[in-house]
Amino acid sequence: MTLNNYSGIPADTIYLRIQDPWPFVQLTNALKIIDGFIQSNDCPPVDMVTRPQLDIAESLPQQVYEKAIVEYAMKSFSGSFKVEKLVMLKREGRFERAEMVNTFTLSPLHE
Repeated sequence: MTLNNYSGIPADTIYLRIQDPWPFVQLTNALKIIDGFIQSNDCPPVDMVTRPQLDIAESLPQQVYEKAIVEYAMKSFSGSFKVEKLVMLKREGRFERAEMVNTFTLSPLHE
């Protein structure tokens, strides 16, 4: 995965952009069948992430966010690393503590 520069979600989150989100979009699409199963058991729909990002600060007070985003907008960042597994989390609400549901080990790319 390659990360490229900073961005923000007004008025409380600063994150690193994922340069190529396509592998995550493919995984999300493959997991949609699980959503149908979950809903068929009278559970609420799964909230699938369609634009993945790596949050570096969230729930910032608005004044802190406004100062920080100006600072980070002037910075440049790039970094890459290998993703070997993904962790599925669940939580009741956006601000509730997340709980691990499952870990997915990814197959290595054959180049």
